[in-house]
Formats: sequence, structure tokens, C-alpha cells
Amino acid sequence: SKGAKFCPYCGCQVINRSEASKKNKFYSKELIDNDFSDKSRMLFFVGFFGFDIVLSTILGYLQINNLWVFVISGVIYLGVILLALKGIKYARQLYRRGKEASGSIVSVVMIGASVMMIYTNLSNLINYL
Repeated sequence: SKGAKFCPYCGCQVINRSEASKKNKFYSKELIDNDFSDKSRMLFFVGFFGFDIVLSTILGYLQINNLWVFVISGVIYLGVILLALKGIKYARQLYRRGKEASGSIVSVVMIGASVMMIYTNLSNLINYL
């Protein structure tokens, strides 16, 4: 019948024409995973938690000079920025082809957070010197 939501024979969902056109408009772009964005987020957390918080805290507690920790984490954050920029470039390429990449906003956030952490690490290095 016209108002039926499911087929009485097979049980499949019946979608009328107006619902189908709405669904096609909403799901018009294919969502693709953005590996660059995922890697930048993972690398940021390695630098932030692994080096800036855990390792520098342990070395500070043991009163060992942790100058090199700030240098290494700064290099890690530069890698995060490069991966995030690649993620944004990849997302733009997909957008031109009618597809959408996941994690585009994450890339922008990782760039901002990494710039902030590089500034913090440079401040720490200047204080040591």
C-alpha cells in the first residue's frame, strides 16, 4: 500500500520518492578516512604526554637536565604540523572530487596546539639558557 514502511513479502524498508531524494541530498558526499590527520593527532599525543608531561616530569623530579626533552618534543610538534598540513591538502583534493575527508577540523586543531606547544618549549629552552 502507499503508506507502507515495509514490504509485506520480504520485510525490506520501503522508501518513497520524497524520502529517497532527501536521503540522496544528505548523503551526497562519500566520507574518506584521512590518515594524515589521524597520524598527526597520534604524534601530538606522543609528544605531549610522552615527552612534555611524563618524561620531563620524571627528569625534573630526579633533578636531571631535561633540555633535550624540549628539543625532541619541539621536533615532534614540527612533524605534527607537517602531517596536519598534508591532511588539509588531502582533504582539499578529495573535496574537489566530490568526496569528503574525515578529520579536517582535527588537522587545524593539531596545528594550533602544536604551535602553542612549540612556543612553550622555546620559552622553556630560553629559560634554561
